[in-house]
Amino acid sequence: MQLTLHGGFGGRPTEKEPPEAVTSPAAYPTPWEPAGAIPAGYPTGIDLRERGFRQETRQIVDEAFTSLAPLTSFKVACDLLGLSRATMYRRRRPAQSTESPSRTPAVHPAALDDTERERLLELLNSDRFVDKSAAQVWATLLDEGVYLASVSTMYRLLRARAQTVERRAQAAHPARKKPELLATRPNEIWSWDITKL
Repeated sequence: MQLTLHGGFGGRPTEKEPPEAVTSPAAYPTPWEPAGAIPAGYPTGIDLRERGFRQETRQIVDEAFTSLAPLTSFKVACDLLGLSRATMYRRRRPAQSTESPSRTPAVHPAALDDTERERLLELLNSDRFVDKSAAQVWATLLDEGVYLASVSTMYRLLRARAQTVERRAQAAHPARKKPELLATRPNEIWSWDITKL
């Protein structure tokens, strides 16, 4: 027997029989039990997941949800089992695979064929345009009423053949040698220091 105070009239103590599950010594683990053992009467539930029974717990909860869902609403079934509705929706409709099937890239109808590309490259490398940029070639041909390709297409063809460097003729200056005076006898070389002047 245990005397407990209740909020009744005058706060008089009344006799109350404690529940057997709470006062039973088997309801709580003892220090000498092996790790991971679940004693009889010990509270279970989330602890099962922490003790390595995640798959079993999930299977039991899914079975309970499957039997509850037709009898109640989806929300009530989740509330009764202590589950998040988002979790159950995600389990019922798993994410689709993000991998798209492999497909061949579509060819643009205005794309140049191999023959047209070779002709355009020959024109870009001709004596008339060999030192001009693709934009200059495009503008010159457009002034003459000829349109072969866009500027970006010309640059793309030149880039594929590593010809997008400076196309103009560059002057090659030979390496200059610093003059050096060498005396072979006395009074042959004189120098004048003008830093103080």
